[in-house]
Amino acid sequence: MAEALEARRLQFVPGRLLGAFDGDRCVATFRSFDQEVTAVGGAPVRADAISNVTVTATHRRRGLLTRMMARDLAAAKERGDVVATLIAAEYPIYGRYGFGPATTMTEWTVDVPRAGLDPRRPVPEDGGRIDLVDGEDVRKLGPELHERLRRAQPGAVSRVDLWWQARTGVVNLSGARWTEPCYAVYRSADGEVEGLASYRTDDHWGDAKQPLNTATVDWLEAVTPAAERALWHYLCSIDWVQTVKSGWRSPDDLLPDLLPDPACAGQESPRQGTGCACGVRTCRAHGARRTEGPGRWCWRSWTDGGPPARAEPRVGEG
Repeated sequence: MAEALEARRLQFVPGRLLGAFDGDRCVATFRSFDQEVTAVGGAPVRADAISNVTVTATHRRRGLLTRMMARDLAAAKERGDVVATLIAAEYPIYGRYGFGPATTMTEWTVDVPRAGLDPRRPVPEDGGRIDLVDGEDVRKLGPELHERLRRAQPGAVSRVDLWWQARTGVVNLSGARWTEPCYAVYRSADGEVEGLASYRTDDHWGDAKQPLNTATVDWLEAVTPAAERALWHYLCSIDWVQTVKSGWRSPDDLLPDLLPDPACAGQESPRQGTGCACGVRTCRAHGARRTEGPGRWCWRSWTDGGPPARAEPRVGEG
């Protein structure tokens, strides 16, 4: 408990963590934090990232979320934030506050034996190389690589140091047991880091005592198609791995095109997320390819009326 509490303190920003109380009982929570989103054209814009929104079932329909949301968006406008972003499990709830669907994402599953790859030749053909690294290396190499990627990718968002610490086991924000993943880095022929992947493998054997293991990708980033191709080919060449699950990717991700037999990459059902403050008068939809869960971003300038101050609840929404 003490360790989890200390990890949560790392996320605390005065004025950005809200709670509603019934006596000494907390019945609703709301948190936001600073973020940058890359706009079309490559310019980073300030964003109000919203998270940890909860209302206990005993206190729904009382306007608690509406009041916390209105307070936070008003403060975001005063700070000069351009958009608000969130990842919502129940995204239809947030339309009343000016949010709209922003991204779609899917997961690809590769049947390795059918992929058409030669498992004896996992070495990149362009003179680059794949190295296995540890979490300390990822914390050194990852932030700079992500900055290069997000500056060139509309819809990509910034990542603070805490993000990298949580993904490499330095802090545990979820409270779940930490199992260190494997990390692979792609370096080009001149030694420059152009791609990183974090993945995990299970230990599953069939009835005939043959390995049927799955490699599941936590995240994979690459700034060049060559780096992306090399990392996927490496993942499909790991001994005993028969299936590679891509983790959440764009529905138009390059992965199937990087395999000799793209039919071996099956697509799971896509999911839709909510990630922006979208108004009626100045909404402009832009296509975004290969961001983190790319799809459509909507933008609204808060200079033409500001975020919604209040909204009427709808039946069936918590």
